[in-house]
Formats: sequence, C-alpha cells, structure tokens
Amino acid sequence: MRKRLILFLVCCLVILLLTGCSSDRKETDNYIIEYDSWNGLYLEQGELYAQRLEDFGLFGEHPLERFKVTENNFIGKVKGGFFLVSGSINGEIHSSDFLKFAWHSNPQDIIISSLALEDIVITIDETKKIPTVQFKFTIYKKISDQTFVIAKGNPNIFIDSKYICYARVRINSNDLQNEIYLPLNYQEME
Repeated sequence: MRKRLILFLVCCLVILLLTGCSSDRKETDNYIIEYDSWNGLYLEQGELYAQRLEDFGLFGEHPLERFKVTENNFIGKVKGGFFLVSGSINGEIHSSDFLKFAWHSNPQDIIISSLALEDIVITIDETKKIPTVQFKFTIYKKISDQTFVIAKGNPNIFIDSKYICYARVRINSNDLQNEIYLPLNYQEME
C-alpha cells in the first residue's frame, strides 16, 4: 500500500512538472513573446504588453531624421552587497560603439535614441528615399505599470537592449555611403 502511494505521488509530481514547465513563444514582425508559467508571463499578458507598445507608436517602420555613429562609449554595471563590515562588489565595464538616431513615433514627435551597433541590422533597400528604422521587441518577463507610465512621456525606456532583439535600419546604398560611417579601421584590413 505504501509503495502504491509513493508511486502515485511520484507520477503526480512528474505530471505537474511536465505541465508546469511548458514554455513557448509567439513571434510577429514587431515582437517575440517568450512565455511560461515559471517566470509568470502568460501569453495573454505578453499580448497586452505588445498592444501597449503598439499604442506608444513603437511598431512599424519609422522615418529617420538624423543618425551618426558615436565611438568608444563606455558602458558597465556594478553589483554588490554588504553586511556589517564585509561584502563584495562585482562589476564590468567595456567600450562599445553606438548609433545615435532621431526618429518619429508619430508625425508630431521626434525621439532621440541610441543603440549599440551590435543591436542594429542594416538592410540595403534601393527603394528607400529616406532611411527608416523598425524595432523588434522581445517580451519575456512582466513589465511594471510604472514603466508604461514613464513610457507615455518618453518611449525611449523601451529602446534598450533589455527590450529589443534588434533594430533594422533600411537605407539605400547612396545614403549609406553618405550618412553612416561605420567604425572600420581600413589600415588593419590591408
């Protein structure tokens, strides 16, 4: 009797773990939602977040006003903890190049943003008269209501590698030569 009870409990635990560990993703042109029950993000909630991002005017192609590459920007983070007189600090800092750009989320607003070049995909499109940018967002965890309140005034809070898979810049080849100066060292390549 005891063995049957243990076997029954083990079977229930296995079934519970298999159903509770399910994770999945939904992908569109504008976003990827990665949802599962362990991190607390459900598909319906992810779709609600995506709808809010769309309401801020962040989906689709946006015309670029100006852009330039800024070189050797230092970025980093530090974490640590102390208790009484002992503790530890861990950190990292590195240099990265950024693309700083001005874009329209709607006809009235011009937003100044920057992303690391590693987050940018450049597509040559000879049909483009003016360069455009399109963001691909990733939604993988809960986003606080406070973050959305801040984004009403400044949607740049979502133009960050925390929320963006990549940004695709579409530009014709003539503008690429005239406008974007990618930081390449041609002397090293020869």
